[in-house]
Amino acid sequence: METFTIEQIKNYLLSQDSMGDMLYNLKAENIAKANDKLALVEQLMEIREDWTVQDYLEAYEDEWEDIQDMSVDRLAERMEEDLTNKYETSYIAILIRDER
Repeated sequence: METFTIEQIKNYLLSQDSMGDMLYNLKAENIAKANDKLALVEQLMEIREDWTVQDYLEAYEDEWEDIQDMSVDRLAERMEEDLTNKYETSYIAILIRDER
């Protein structure tokens, strides 16, 4: 039987869209997968920690409309939110590999 920390379970719960999804998808495999994704997002954020507004423009101008109006800190927060909520784990792993 696999065990998880409270933090790992919290990460799983936050990765789900609804209470129904939380219960329906509650498996050790899905808890581990949610935590793997967060670790990858954290790793990519570290790689991109020195990004400038221009870097965000090049990467996200097709998706975000108000880049010029945001601070670099807010852009980083938004990128982290998007990576966590919109992108598959496999894609994040590819980005890490390509940006090293």
